[in-house]
Amino acid sequence: MSEDELAAERRAKRMDRIDRMPPELRALVHEYGLTVVDAFTSCGVTKPKQIRHLIEVVRGGSYEIGKRDTQNQMANGWSKPVQP
Repeated sequence: MSEDELAAERRAKRMDRIDRMPPELRALVHEYGLTVVDAFTSCGVTKPKQIRHLIEVVRGGSYEIGKRDTQNQMANGWSKPVQP
């Protein structure tokens, strides 16, 4: 079997696996990727609402501004942080 044929077979198996998932889980795979959803399900988090909540908390936390010394930032030529 050629390398291209093996890659096509892996893609087909991956798509079949995604197609067998419940619609809510498939939507998460579409939005966040199979690797992210797999990480949660392999850790025992299988409910789509819980997975979405955890992803949003983690992503939201990485954009949190919190208390910052914006005057010092402006003095150093940094632009003011913008919250998404």
